[in-house]
Amino acid sequence: MRIKMLNAVVLGALLTIGSAAVNTASAQTSTAAGTARRAASFEKRKELREKLQAMTPEQRKVALQKAKNRAKKHRANMTDAQKAYATSRHTEMKTEAAAVKAGTITRETAAAQLKAWRAANPPPAKSGS
Repeated sequence: MRIKMLNAVVLGALLTIGSAAVNTASAQTSTAAGTARRAASFEKRKELREKLQAMTPEQRKVALQKAKNRAKKHRANMTDAQKAYATSRHTEMKTEAAAVKAGTITRETAAAQLKAWRAANPPPAKSGS
């Protein structure tokens, strides 16, 4: 009887350890993917920053003008629903930033509120351009 009980306890412990290992492995996989994306994004920003610092003031002006033109084209191709979404999202971000500046909420709280807003207000479908 004691042996059966001991076997049941050992089996239960092994199952618990096994399921924890599976959960940890899946969490590590998703964390590893996120870490890789963050690292790639960081490297890209670093390269762009270095490229910007190497530019002359005239080159910076030209690059800024090109970026503004790309943004104008992008906005011109947006549907009315996308424009409305962008405006409301911008307003929400400004509201949260003002609250952080005023000291009524922390940056972490503002980030959580913006995340909740984005979850409650999904962006409209892409226009196909």
